[in-house]
Amino acid sequence: MVADGWQSRVPENPLTWLPKYVRYPEGWETPRFDFDDAPHVRGLIERFVMDPTKRKANLCWATRLAKTTTLEALAMWKAVEDPVPMVIMYPDNDSLLAIDEHLYPVFERCEPVAAQLPPEYQRNTISIRLTNCSIRLASGGKKSSVSGFPAQWIMKFEHDKTSKRKSTEADASLRLDSRASGFVRGVKIMEEGTPEEKHASRVSKLIDSPDVQQVHYWVQCPHCRKYQTLHHDQIEWDKAASGKSEVALAERTAWYRCIHKGCRIEDHHRPEMMRSGKWLIEGERIDSKGKVSGKPKVDSATMVFGPLSKLYSLLIKGWGSIATEMVAARHAAAVGNMEPMKKLYSETFAIPWDPMRKAVRVNELAERLRCDDHQERGVLPDWTNFLTLTADVGKIAEELIFYWMVIAWGHIARGAVTDWGVSTGVSELLEFWKSAAYSLGGVHVPLWGQPAGIDSGKYSTEIYQLTRSIKNCFPTKGDTKSKSIDLYWPGYQRAGLTPRELELKRKANAYDLLYFNSNMTQEWRVSLVEGRLTPDQPGFVSLPTDVCDSWELHEDFLQELTADQQVGGKWLGENNEYGDTLRYGRGLAECVTQNGKKWGKLRPMSQLAQSGPKMFVREKPGAVSAPFVKGWQ
Repeated sequence: MVADGWQSRVPENPLTWLPKYVRYPEGWETPRFDFDDAPHVRGLIERFVMDPTKRKANLCWATRLAKTTTLEALAMWKAVEDPVPMVIMYPDNDSLLAIDEHLYPVFERCEPVAAQLPPEYQRNTISIRLTNCSIRLASGGKKSSVSGFPAQWIMKFEHDKTSKRKSTEADASLRLDSRASGFVRGVKIMEEGTPEEKHASRVSKLIDSPDVQQVHYWVQCPHCRKYQTLHHDQIEWDKAASGKSEVALAERTAWYRCIHKGCRIEDHHRPEMMRSGKWLIEGERIDSKGKVSGKPKVDSATMVFGPLSKLYSLLIKGWGSIATEMVAARHAAAVGNMEPMKKLYSETFAIPWDPMRKAVRVNELAERLRCDDHQERGVLPDWTNFLTLTADVGKIAEELIFYWMVIAWGHIARGAVTDWGVSTGVSELLEFWKSAAYSLGGVHVPLWGQPAGIDSGKYSTEIYQLTRSIKNCFPTKGDTKSKSIDLYWPGYQRAGLTPRELELKRKANAYDLLYFNSNMTQEWRVSLVEGRLTPDQPGFVSLPTDVCDSWELHEDFLQELTADQQVGGKWLGENNEYGDTLRYGRGLAECVTQNGKKWGKLRPMSQLAQSGPKMFVREKPGAVSAPFVKGWQ
């Protein structure tokens, strides 16, 4: 009996303790901690918390995966069952001040912990003094809060958002790790959060490290029984009759395609699928019966669990929740707004966003921009609604040089590069322009009179003079400073005008200049050439298949489409004239359709062609007789 009294107490297993004691405040989504709601947490406990050889774990998880509540629950279990000095770090001072809204309410709902909490008037943002141990509170934005105390268990919330310092001595995260240096055994450092941009992401460096164990969550297909990791590219949904992805339709019809057999996995299969999951360290394998074999590729005390995307979450409605986010982000990218895409990668996919532009090989670009509905250079696709002519301008000696591009537009911002070239001098440009015509359904569509934009750039006087004499043609300017969410906006030529005359032009909405959003049109072009836009998405522009199939003959042209790089917030590049005319064409098409409002309402040119060639005859240069551009001015 006496001997039994001196035996050390064996802590209750957290796998049984957490569901028994952890409860959440009223109004939260779930009333208590439940492995059925977050089955991926079980493996984290088994492979990290209960393994004495493991020291540090990073949870690179998306939102809606219970990462914060998991660390809070483990802190409560440790405080009750095996008390040790602990510390919880928040990314900044504001987050630390919010502990009364999240941390204390959770602690108060857990009976064994609530009994140890100090009364409200004794609580502060320095530490939580429980009866059996103390939990220090720290902020990544306050150097003094991570110094001067021991900690055997360390938990870091939203770790990637913790401020970065050039000096490792000043880095709050590294300084906090040193608080555990006095303990030989039993140290656990747990970091959680969605990843930041790749260049600044701490977890990205861990994922790329050869000395860290990478751990991934494998789930079983409910049909073929084969295990796999989930990837957003496997989500399928129905498209509208136009071939466009729509948010509401994607939400209703989304399903997941098994990577092995193409099995259709519906929403009602998700609970069974996620609860079948197992965390495997790289180097391990799993068969259809769930038997794990092999051994870890790396022997390390540091582990990265993830990236674990929101696809694994049982707290979302289903695949449709992911599909809607993907469609919305792609639609935004189609007009050059990359913020939703960045958020999608970070908060939904748990993948560090890489803002650096990838080098695109010419053959890869030819494959990406190849589309079966666009066969030959100079031949318009059947779906064409209107054409745009855009030109970038340079100068050699006293002669203007025009790098021009013709793009056919139709559907919902679907484009097809029809023709391109270089004209030396205004006369040569006008000669080409007035004579150019493109084949469609047995007739030829003249280019003259179609919407056009010429970059005024450094040569405003000459370009203003040229465009004033041509109907449906505007001088254009790029704007890098505006934070507008539109690809274009109207402007007014000021040269030779009094303030009164300029004011009258504005009141009459008689704009005679177009501004293009440089950042957004550049982002759109980059999304296109890097393959983030596909033919079913708004803003996809194809190249003729005969050009793509003989890409070696067009290398200079193709390289110019990918030349620009963003460095330090500025777009830099040489020999990028055709890349500029491409993005000018996208902005001009949005202007023709009144900021996209007319997409889907314009009649295809092919229908007009059936009425005979006369529909496209211009009685005089500049006369616009085709009804598909009516009202564009």
